[in-house]
Amino acid sequence: MDGTTADTDQMIVETFIYLYDKYNEGKRRPIEEIYYFSGPPIRDVIKKEFPNYDVDLILNDFRKKSLTLYESTVK
Repeated sequence: MDGTTADTDQMIVETFIYLYDKYNEGKRRPIEEIYYFSGPPIRDVIKKEFPNYDVDLILNDFRKKSLTLYESTVK
């Protein structure tokens, strides 16, 4: 569904910006690179991007934040 029926790229970018600000003190990849996170499984991306944190903690936070952005960002 993602990328075919629904365009969730902006939601993913905004959610990762939130996560970087919260867990990486604002240190983050450029937005152009974050757009590539919409392809691979989010769990794998989180493991790679936040190796010092429990993946389930970050994944849970990802889900909560992305739900708040869903209506305003998903097309």
